[in-house]
Amino acid sequence: MLRHVTTIKFPKRRRNILAFSDLQYDSSFTVSRLMQLLKYLETEIVKSQIDYVFFLGDLINSLNVLEDAISYTKLLEFLRQLALATPLIIILGNHDQYYYAKNRFRARPDLYHKFCADLKQIPQVHLLGTDPEIDYPIFDDGAIRILGLNLPQTCYYKQGSTEASLQHGQTEFDKLINRYLPQLESTKFRDYYLLVHSPRYLSSRLDSHSDVMILAGHMHHGVVPPVLDELTKFTHRGIVGPGLNRTGPHNTQFELFPPYARLRPTNKRPWHTVRPSTYFGSGLFKLFNHLYPKISYSLILGDNRSDKLTVTEHYHHKS
Repeated sequence: MLRHVTTIKFPKRRRNILAFSDLQYDSSFTVSRLMQLLKYLETEIVKSQIDYVFFLGDLINSLNVLEDAISYTKLLEFLRQLALATPLIIILGNHDQYYYAKNRFRARPDLYHKFCADLKQIPQVHLLGTDPEIDYPIFDDGAIRILGLNLPQTCYYKQGSTEASLQHGQTEFDKLINRYLPQLESTKFRDYYLLVHSPRYLSSRLDSHSDVMILAGHMHHGVVPPVLDELTKFTHRGIVGPGLNRTGPHNTQFELFPPYARLRPTNKRPWHTVRPSTYFGSGLFKLFNHLYPKISYSLILGDNRSDKLTVTEHYHHKS
């Protein structure tokens, strides 16, 4: 089994974080796969003295899984067990908000509201986001302060031309940043984090907020295979990534060489795109998942011995 771990040593951070993303859970998941993931995460939590686990969106592949009581119960139990090890901070992604029927995705507010309510019922799970169904987008424990943005569907869907759609998505993203980022930084002497499912709308206007570490998912690491990944660390682009959807996540206009698919943080720009837990979530492409890591996560660890942020990445071959 192939596993990948990114370790980021961040000067003067007071809390140690484990971040993972894009599980895209559905009824095809086996109990053994969930237990294997849980085992590795629990082991890492103890080994690296993790204070919080962040999940960065697309917990499920669609709201359809809520109609499969057995599969859905397995997911909730996985989250309960993980949250026993350390508090779990969750934001939602595009897959978490829609239901698949008649060859397209559509809104199912009843299932979405139930999903949010069920997550919030789990002890030590904190669901953050700017959606009315989610209480408040900022979490603060006195040492760490976290802003979780729940991006509107207009940030993922094509409306008219691609250029106009991206501009509209940028406008919606900027509105959220303008409203909530000042609130994040209004309380001093904290480790600041901004959690956002898609990194697509990050821009240079955020460079003045270098104390805020930005973590995202969504891009599936540009589906760059491991061997090529090692040879192309000089770029943040991937090979192919999710573009703007026409009717939903299964009707995607894929984007070649997508920007920000493999963001690696620096001191001046501490932005990081976390690798997915599932590279291909649906269709025949699932057959290619065995070529990619089955378990991927990132560690953000405090480092009082250096003023320089460092990043190391390792593939592990273990049974």
